[in-house]
Amino acid sequence: MCVGGRELRSVNRKLVCALALLALSEGRRLSRDQVASLLWSESAQPHARGSLRQLITALRREFRAIGYAGFEATRNQLSLDPALLGDDVHALLDRAAMGETHPDLLTQHDLPDALMRGWDDVDPAFADWLQAERDRLRERLRLSLSRLWESQGIDSRPGREAARALVRLDPTQERAAQALMTSLARGGDGTAALAVYAELSRMLGQHHEAAPSRETRELARRIRAGELEPAPASAPASAPASAPAPAPAPEDAQGVGEAAGRGAASPGGAPRPTPDAVLLVEPFTMRGGRAEERAALDGLREALIGSLIRFREWQVAEAPEGAAAELGTATGTATGTANGAGTGPQDGLRFGLRGSARHAPGGIEISLTLRELATGRFLWSETLDLPADDGAEARPWDASASAADAATGRTREAAQERRERLLRQMAIALNVRLSEARPGGSGDGSRRETWLRGQRMILNFDPESWLRVGREMRALVDAAPDYAPAWSALAQIETTAHIARPGMMREGARAAAAADCALRAVALDPLDSRARLALGWAHVYSGRWPAAADAFDMALQLNPHDAWILTSVAQAMAAFGHHARAARLAGAALEAMPLTNQSRWGYHASIRFFGGDFEGALEAGRLAGESHANSGGWRAGALAHLGRREEARAEARQLVARLARVWVADTAPDPLACSRWVLGVVPTRREAEWRLLRDGLAMAGLPAAGLDWPGLAGGAAARPPTAGEVRGRAPGAAGRIAGDSP
Repeated sequence: MCVGGRELRSVNRKLVCALALLALSEGRRLSRDQVASLLWSESAQPHARGSLRQLITALRREFRAIGYAGFEATRNQLSLDPALLGDDVHALLDRAAMGETHPDLLTQHDLPDALMRGWDDVDPAFADWLQAERDRLRERLRLSLSRLWESQGIDSRPGREAARALVRLDPTQERAAQALMTSLARGGDGTAALAVYAELSRMLGQHHEAAPSRETRELARRIRAGELEPAPASAPASAPASAPAPAPAPEDAQGVGEAAGRGAASPGGAPRPTPDAVLLVEPFTMRGGRAEERAALDGLREALIGSLIRFREWQVAEAPEGAAAELGTATGTATGTANGAGTGPQDGLRFGLRGSARHAPGGIEISLTLRELATGRFLWSETLDLPADDGAEARPWDASASAADAATGRTREAAQERRERLLRQMAIALNVRLSEARPGGSGDGSRRETWLRGQRMILNFDPESWLRVGREMRALVDAAPDYAPAWSALAQIETTAHIARPGMMREGARAAAAADCALRAVALDPLDSRARLALGWAHVYSGRWPAAADAFDMALQLNPHDAWILTSVAQAMAAFGHHARAARLAGAALEAMPLTNQSRWGYHASIRFFGGDFEGALEAGRLAGESHANSGGWRAGALAHLGRREEARAEARQLVARLARVWVADTAPDPLACSRWVLGVVPTRREAEWRLLRDGLAMAGLPAAGLDWPGLAGGAAARPPTAGEVRGRAPGAAGRIAGDSP
């Protein structure tokens, strides 16, 4: 890392890690709590804050020694001035943004894996963050290199370098290897083409225990046999890369299926299992239109793919134009395969997403269609508008910019926000439609379907099915101990058991078990936003609020286009007391996908209530119905704060009567016990939010006025296990976690 043109060296490992956190964070700034929770995750909060203060003193001393004045430490935040800071990561990304391939990408395999290698032992939380940063850097480079070789053309030097770097970055990107092999062979250098194939085979075998696809093997055979025609002499050097020389039609379809089925490598380095559902995204087409409009459409497609790969419900693959139709023909036959197995409705669903656009006043009109490839059945279609960016060009911020420059910056930010809303709307709509198209019965024994069925049961908060879902998830982790979503589901069960089973109070032991499972899920798949979300709630129930804030932020970074992530983090922010942010996140979730699920409205009731929006809380509580056992508490409290006392008392009486029918505790479900349970469902970081609900229940006639705030943890907070303890846990030990209580 270079600061002010001078390389910064330090023997203080935590200091170097703090610099890395700041240098790689959005805007080069982080809160003090975030830094402390990532560097001292196993220490008590007072000790972590004291250690951070000492670290800040050391940072100031180091910066003074080299004459750097861009470090700022306020009461709540640490930041670096990016204008005076240089680091290897941004050098890689800046080079790619300029249409160039960094030389290191051509000489090293999987360069992002070298990011701070050897620093994972500083702290378990820092190790998790570092792994996520490596994966995020890998994905950004993959998109940049893909864009570069496709735009420059494989027959140009920049295009060939980008394709070669892409294969070294991720050997599963066989389309780039095929194009590179084809270009070299047609240019008369068959030896170099076969060298690319040999390197691809070596890297796939060494790092993924896999072999090249049938399509790539056939291409290598044709190169050895000299069957490829030389490139026409008149072909322009920068023409876009053509598809590799076609093999027989069935093998073309087979090759697309193999690539989709194998997918990208998992963070642990092993290939992901064959997915239950694959979404093939074809190139988006546009008739006419300006070059910048077509570029905007291509950029939107890439951004959409980047959004969709964050979901764990399916696998995403790029398909050359028309390839989805060929695959659909193959999967529709009795013998058609996508990865060596049958592709019937219960075995490897395949969907195709197609987009077409046309010029419209003020931007581009995009039509998207989603269909099931095996049957050709259309599942969803929608037309959306991509607004023009009003000519705002991205450029570094200049503190001395004129008012016109500032206005341009605001215009650019507004255009970016509109684009983000469009992406969120598309991603969430596709998530819903694909989920609806999946088989919902219990006959599908795949682990992904078992997990999805468990998710539906967990979020319905049905007391009768709670023990069943616990048993199913325990059986799933016993059968597939490396399947991260199953571990995060177990964490969900532990953190929400008291919600589904009225009368059960929150327990420190359950919070510790939830953290155990969530940490295991994060270790298995650092890019799974659901695992980060589960970890955040486990920390909340343990009273570790700074660590929870970091986990929730990571969940949003990993998948900002999942309506469930947005809603759940919004509820967490309301419990933190960050009501403006909670309202923004909840509004974004509703804007992208209006809710028809009663259960989700229960979350919006709590978000609005804690934020003081009692009319909104009452509306959401009524839409939630009885999907949550405590929904009546939000309605009664909201009515009381609105001055509608008689309605509030009637709602409170109904609440006690309903809870009595489903009460699981040995204690009697009298009004006092019901009040204590309702107040304990959602923990709050501050007493103010808890008191708001307590006073509302008291005004509604419940005996809550004498109850005291239970504190940050709301129970006996247990120390969450360390990452080392989690990694040492036997898979069968999960049997002691979820669903054991009677």
